[in-house]
Amino acid sequence: MFRFLKNYKLTRAPGSQYETSNLGYALLSNLLIRISKRPFPDLIQQMILEPLFMKETLFSLAGEQKKRAVMGYEKNRAISPVESEKIYSVLIGAGGLYSTPHDLLTFLSFHLGKETSSLNQVLPIMQTPYHTFTSFRVGLGWVIKLFESHYNLFSLSGQLFGFKTYMGIVPELDTGIIVICNQENVPLEAFAEEILNLHNRKSVP
Repeated sequence: MFRFLKNYKLTRAPGSQYETSNLGYALLSNLLIRISKRPFPDLIQQMILEPLFMKETLFSLAGEQKKRAVMGYEKNRAISPVESEKIYSVLIGAGGLYSTPHDLLTFLSFHLGKETSSLNQVLPIMQTPYHTFTSFRVGLGWVIKLFESHYNLFSLSGQLFGFKTYMGIVPELDTGIIVICNQENVPLEAFAEEILNLHNRKSVP
């Protein structure tokens, strides 16, 4: 990664265009490792997973857990997440965490302010817009755009090695959604937002 960055030439001015960067998250995780002098999994465990009691979210699996791991697919080719762990170790800040629906819903619930933990004080910081583009704004990890014309929809999506995930929350409506797919290049964003639209219309008296 550092050899690549050493020779990379920027193709546009910083802040002029938005693009999710797995390499950017990987670089950030490496900086945290160097500053803290601790393994990245240990940092995530102490700072996020333990405060939120996400006991089924792990960086590596053992025994029975490996048998429960879902196979990912890329262009109809099966990709085992367990066999991809060596690659994940390079991009550890961008992926490589195993989780369960229960833990992911706990994580969503936290972002809606429903979990009591030492992390609650960082929510306003994460959900504050820091950069504005033509049709959306950007917070810490969040893409923020209008939902139903006047609510804020905070969303994050990503894909890596046969999997794609979307998480979206609308705090004003106390609503959120997580969609996980074991197939890359699937338009999860449009699918998830349509579900949010249908849910909102059903909820309005």
